[in-house]
Amino acid sequence: MKGNREKQIINISILGIIANLILAGVKIIIGVMSGSIAITSDAVNNLTDSSTALITIIGTKLAQKKPDKNHPFGFGRVEYLTSMIIGIIVLVTGFEMGLSSIKGIFNPSVVDYSWVILIVLFITVIVKTFLAAYIEKQGRKLNSGALIASGKEAKNDVLISVVTIISALVYMFTKLSIDSYAGLFISIFILKTGFEVLKDTINKILGEK
Repeated sequence: MKGNREKQIINISILGIIANLILAGVKIIIGVMSGSIAITSDAVNNLTDSSTALITIIGTKLAQKKPDKNHPFGFGRVEYLTSMIIGIIVLVTGFEMGLSSIKGIFNPSVVDYSWVILIVLFITVIVKTFLAAYIEKQGRKLNSGALIASGKEAKNDVLISVVTIISALVYMFTKLSIDSYAGLFISIFILKTGFEVLKDTINKILGEK
């Protein structure tokens, strides 16, 4: 039963890696084409999701190690450390994106949006919405803190993409560039997610009910 749980977590994480790499690739291309900081930040966030999914796989594998003389209770709590690492990565990503956005506010760059770009972004939102819901649901079902953390971050990705689309629409209809402000807004949500993941993980390590 335990082995089946670990296998399911790994399979779900692999699905997350593949999906996020595809989404990141698409958004990087769009970000370069449009010169948008918000879209590029969104792409970086998807790459972060791929790395956190990989960490989840590694942590799950390590947690399967059998108890030994020095660790008679096994290595199950490695999953808590995995969640903590994910939280730290999310925080660092949010901080770096925030700095890039602040620089963009003081030194704005020219952006070039099109309806094709908006349609592609809208499709990525739909894909990510289903992915986020699936990962978090499975994380709660399998009692995996790492998967739940990944699911929560994926939910924020949906909001991030929506903010990016709104930023693009504002520019297309008013020629007012709020791209860097959108990037800053995105970074704040990423930081919020990182803090929540760390708080939840620390509570579990301390032994909450």
